[in-house]
Amino acid sequence: MLFFGVRLLAQDVAIDGTVLADGTGIPVAGAKVTLRYVTSPAPIESVVTEAPGTFHLVAHKAGTYAIEADAPGFQNVVFQVDGSGIQIAEAEFEPGATSPVRKYVIRLVRSGLLIGHVQDADTQQPMTLVT
Repeated sequence: MLFFGVRLLAQDVAIDGTVLADGTGIPVAGAKVTLRYVTSPAPIESVVTEAPGTFHLVAHKAGTYAIEADAPGFQNVVFQVDGSGIQIAEAEFEPGATSPVRKYVIRLVRSGLLIGHVQDADTQQPMTLVT
């Protein structure tokens, strides 16, 4: 008698998105995007965005997740749907279950940006070519 063991594999849940510069909507290439649990700073998976600012992450089990994103020249942001986290239920990992791809847009705010002009202290005249 011959037996074959068949293991039904649980599926993963895809989390896709785009990182954009807040205010301009320009895609942010090279942003580090990290999937983690809401209750832990430890990363589960990290990727770097491509030229169109897109990312693809995968959740392997049920939980409440957050997405952290940062890039040079931008403030770090922790993205959570409605502030409570991205909820992924156990039922979505059952073999044969249909789970929609989650798609999010994360907006990063520029940091360290100075806008203004420089004046000579004595004459109060604008100075040019100041770096």
